Amino acid sequence: MYKSIFIALFICCSFFSFSIEAKNQQPKKYFTKQEVILLEKQLIILINEERAKYGLKGLKEWELLSEVSKEHSTNMAEGTVDFGHNGFDNRAKKIQCQPNISSVGENVAYLYGYNDYLKEAVKGWMESPGHRKNILGDYKLTGMGIAFSKNGRCYLTQLFANMRKTSK
Repeated sequence: MYKSIFIALFICCSFFSFSIEAKNQQPKKYFTKQEVILLEKQLIILINEERAKYGLKGLKEWELLSEVSKEHSTNMAEGTVDFGHNGFDNRAKKIQCQPNISSVGENVAYLYGYNDYLKEAVKGWMESPGHRKNILGDYKLTGMGIAFSKNGRCYLTQLFANMRKTSK
């Protein structure tokens, strides 16, 4: 069922998302606010490690991107919006109205049943051509937002941004 949903989302979206659900595991369902912040920071580290494997510089965290990512993940976890990229244009406008921002990209993920959400998210994103393109793309800035639903499902949003090239 999830494969069919994934294929439909993949075809319909110009940006990419994925969903993974594991069986027979007892993941932690509840995280403190501080634990979630640490997970977000660790996920950025893992993404930058992937970039380093390809000789790319690490992405710098930008607070605005993290805030906007967190808001979207929270909305998905609370059921305010469906899982996916709905509202991306509004998120992109909010970011692109900032001085010197040229382009914005987005990855989202939904995971359940894993003890290590972060490794599974990175693995899934790197196996998906669209996610991989964003992660290895010519972006300089990133922000990460992770939220958990009441039943322990993990929603992740990563936003990417690039600075306009300025003439010297």
